[in-house]
Amino acid sequence: MWALGIIMHNVITGGKHPFHVSGEDPVEFKARLKKLTQVTQDKSFSYLATSLFQRLCAVPVNQRYRAHEALKHPWITRK
Repeated sequence: MWALGIIMHNVITGGKHPFHVSGEDPVEFKARLKKLTQVTQDKSFSYLATSLFQRLCAVPVNQRYRAHEALKHPWITRK
């Protein structure tokens, strides 16, 4: 589900990765990811897109959506 959130971010922003900074050293990137406590989305996300993205990329795995939960989200169902 995490990867789906990353793909969602890329599609909405036209290819912008939510974590990777161009030219960043791979070792520094991995170290920064290990310290990650919360994922933030691009400012262009709507309220519903933000809600889904936050649940797909929740850092604590037990708070992350499962596939059947994500498919019921209003951003997906448009309800």
